[in-house]
Amino acid sequence: MFNLKFINALIIVSCCILFVSCASMRTNETKYSIVKESKDDEKSYDIWYFVSRVGTDRPFKVFVAKASILIENDSRRSWSKLVFTAEQTDEDGINYKEVYIYSSVNCLDRTYSYIASRFYNTIGELVFSENFSTDPEPILADTVSDYVSRFVCAYSEN
Repeated sequence: MFNLKFINALIIVSCCILFVSCASMRTNETKYSIVKESKDDEKSYDIWYFVSRVGTDRPFKVFVAKASILIENDSRRSWSKLVFTAEQTDEDGINYKEVYIYSSVNCLDRTYSYIASRFYNTIGELVFSENFSTDPEPILADTVSDYVSRFVCAYSEN
């Protein structure tokens, strides 16, 4: 159905042009509450922090659930979500509006790896879910992984 190449391409290609700088990301940190039921009973987070707006041909916003950030030495694991302005259709005909991504960032090495993803339609139904793990790759500038890493690496439990 979905393959790793498609998910990586979705993240990297869609994020080449970002309109929010790191400085504005930190000063414009905004809380958003999920009104509907949690999409993942294991990872029920009701507050998501706005990280960036991406204005490609398929515009979307990026959020991170601060409560999901797990710190282990130089690494951070967290849930992020992409909320598209309009419903998207993948190459297999699956329609989705939100993508939740569980990932790991090494703040010292500036590497990023995927752990899981979940795709939801416009009414909040799960339409695709995949647990997978990728090898850490360097974080490219001005991508979703770049903005997520800046947010989670700046996070402190204190």
